[in-house]
Amino acid sequence: MGPFRYNSYLVTAAGGDEAGYFRLAEMIYDLKLQRHTWTLGFPLAVTPFLFVFGPRFEDVFLPIVIFNGFILYGAAIALVVWGAWMVFGRVLAAFWSGFLFSFFPVVFYIFRDFGPHFSGGTWNDGNFVHANWLSWMSDPLSSFFTLSIFCLLLWSLKRDSGLPFYSFLGFLGGYSMMVRLSNIVVLAIVGAVILWRFEWKKLLFFSAFSMLGFLPQLMYNSAFFGSPIKFGYQQEYVSWIAIGAAARPIFSIENFMHLVARATQYSWLAIPAFIFIAGIAALGAYSIIRRNRLYGFIVLAWFLGPTLFYIFFTTGQTTMRYYFPAVPAFILLGVGAVLWTMERIRALKAPVSLP
Repeated sequence: MGPFRYNSYLVTAAGGDEAGYFRLAEMIYDLKLQRHTWTLGFPLAVTPFLFVFGPRFEDVFLPIVIFNGFILYGAAIALVVWGAWMVFGRVLAAFWSGFLFSFFPVVFYIFRDFGPHFSGGTWNDGNFVHANWLSWMSDPLSSFFTLSIFCLLLWSLKRDSGLPFYSFLGFLGGYSMMVRLSNIVVLAIVGAVILWRFEWKKLLFFSAFSMLGFLPQLMYNSAFFGSPIKFGYQQEYVSWIAIGAAARPIFSIENFMHLVARATQYSWLAIPAFIFIAGIAALGAYSIIRRNRLYGFIVLAWFLGPTLFYIFFTTGQTTMRYYFPAVPAFILLGVGAVLWTMERIRALKAPVSLP
């Protein structure tokens, strides 16, 4: 793990993006905004750390990594347990969901030497550290927001939550979009659930406060890119093409085909692995839908939304951390699949009563 040790205090991922996030946070802290390609959400969250610990990158690096990897990740484990309890209503199912979420990063370490192109474990070492949220990146905050939003949505369905609650949920969703634009799929899923229940006034307040939560980014885009819906990522994509990091459209079926081709290049076992993942998702969704149709839709959409977004995205084939918001949902689907399997085994073992 040596290559990922930023300093002597803590093993953590240091991939270079943190310098860009710090630059934008520094501009916000100094109230001297300039044109920058990235969104404002994570730098805004970093700004209070500059005030408390100091204005230099070295001052805030360790506190932010500890905040991401210990406070946010610890809270995320609790949220996974809470979400599983709401979905399954079983203590053991909730416990195993939290355990599997905690164990998930170890999978990367187990397969750290897997694949001919990354001998020595460097690629999966990085994934292992990122999966523990031990990084100075926006992914932990994005994953935490999506997990919080879905748990709050599940909680709201168990009671008649009012307009203030959905206003808060909308604001949280809008801000999460400033952290990662891909979180637009989260807002779409919540909006679809509200539509499912024909709660038009709640949808109106949710949408309005989503726009309010995203308003700083819209204002920034207008000031520096000439339009509220024009983002710095568009210019970043041009730079990716120039350095050879992107050779296909931003979103296309070609990106998915490239993902499959690269995976099979490592091992033909990638194909049964993909089928296994899809099977778990399908079986788990079926298991949860049998208990509660709406919950089944939410958990499946929670998994598919971020996953489909990035498998068709131009750099989604090389960056595993993009998919981390979908991990808690996959854990719940896996637990649901196991519960269904156990129920079928018990049914087969049950004595048959003769007439």
